[in-house]
Amino acid sequence: MNKEFFNNRRQCLALPLAAGLSALSWSATAQANWPTKPVRFIVPFVPGGTSDIVARTVASELTKQLGSPVLIENRGGGGGVPAMQEAARAPADGHTIILEHVGSMAGSHMKSC
Repeated sequence: MNKEFFNNRRQCLALPLAAGLSALSWSATAQANWPTKPVRFIVPFVPGGTSDIVARTVASELTKQLGSPVLIENRGGGGGVPAMQEAARAPADGHTIILEHVGSMAGSHMKSC
């Protein structure tokens, strides 16, 4: 094979790669800074338990990484359902997260059987 074939092949492979990389850089510049306000971290358990300790550890690290406060809201009771409802009713702006476990989500399906 000749050199011209290899040059054309490289160019054909480089063009989609360059187009893909340029598209990625364009989308990154189009995104707004996040978070624009404190992040709500809903914990469906009472303060002082293992899940609360995990949530506070995660919130502390998130605060460092994001540069914005992460506020813990404990909503214990009801098998986690009230906390799930609170998270579902929150504005869909990406500033509310919830620490949940499988038991709360699977429980409602088990009750309907």
